Formats: sequence, structure tokens, C-alpha cells
Amino acid sequence: MRIFAEHPLSEFLEQRRQAVVREIQSEPQDHLLNVNEADYVKYLVHKYHLEPVTFAFDATRASSTGKLIPAENHPPLFHVSFCVFGSALLRVIIG
Repeated sequence: MRIFAEHPLSEFLEQRRQAVVREIQSEPQDHLLNVNEADYVKYLVHKYHLEPVTFAFDATRASSTGKLIPAENHPPLFHVSFCVFGSALLRVIIG
């Protein structure tokens, strides 16, 4: 698994922030003035909430093997795998 392989996390979070702002700004003014503020905030939080990414370090595996690696391939091809839990949206971003 390559962490944040497709897009930087900051880019993803900024897109989510902009989506919330766009949704609020696209609401008719009379709706915003008449809606229950607590309910509207709860709706937005529910819609845009992301589960934090957690790494299952206790589930990591390591193995040792004796293998010759050409100098030009080391360390850029070094690979570490993690089990990741959390929001499905974030799992798409991190690979």
C-alpha cells in the first residue's frame, strides 16, 4: 500500500472544505434563515465527516530474506505495508 499515493492529503481535505462552503453558499437565503441551526450543523457534520485514519501497527508483518539488490534500486524501492482502518473515502486516497 502506498500512503497518499494518488493525491496529497492536504489537497483532499481542502476539496472537502470547499465542498462544505459551496453547499452552504448554494442554499437559498430564506432556507438558511429559517432552518434550525443545530440541525443544519449536525447534517453537514454527518455528510462531510471523515473517520480518522489509524494504522494497525500490531498487524504489521516483516520477513527477512537474503537477496542482492542493485545499488540503483536501494533504497527508493524499499516498501513497507500497513493495515489501514477508517473512512472509505480516505482509504481511496491513500491507496
